[in-house]
Amino acid sequence: MKKAVMLVLLILLIAGCTSNSNSQTYSTSYSTDILSSQNESIQVNTSSNAGEDKMTNEKTAQNGDTVKVHYTGRLKDGTVFDSSEGRDPLQVTLGSSMVIPGFNDGILNMKIGEKKTVEIPVDQAYGPVDPMRFMNVEPAELPGAEVGRMIQANNGMIGVITEVYPDRIVVDFNHQLAGKDLIFEIELVEIA
Repeated sequence: MKKAVMLVLLILLIAGCTSNSNSQTYSTSYSTDILSSQNESIQVNTSSNAGEDKMTNEKTAQNGDTVKVHYTGRLKDGTVFDSSEGRDPLQVTLGSSMVIPGFNDGILNMKIGEKKTVEIPVDQAYGPVDPMRFMNVEPAELPGAEVGRMIQANNGMIGVITEVYPDRIVVDFNHQLAGKDLIFEIELVEIA
């Protein structure tokens, strides 16, 4: 009899060791106003599938993924400053600094077909306005200068004339969206 019990225990031990190692079963007992006191088995997936929605097993966008998104960028006053509408979706590799940090982070954990609105503060967008990026230019270098006119410097930088004086012209070489909070409507189209 003792040998039979040992054999059954050995078989149960072997069966337990060869079961699916990615899931465990836990038993819980609880009582609430909604559920009566009961014993319930809960299947828990303990595998580590980064980039996968744990509830639906759908792939989610992660750093290192190349994704395609449609987007519309707006200022807080509703002004649209950029959009992929009528164009191919934007392709970007997440985590590669191809886009501003807030846009990258807004895409993380999205599923294909998901749409969301992301509010991006200045420090996660183009940063604050940098006073060191305002340059004084000789009027002779920019004949016919007018406030608001865009210019391109010899090094390729784009600037906007902000002030015109008889002895100097002030050009702002900050990014046009520096100092602004941004709002993006994003739709994840593809995860490659």
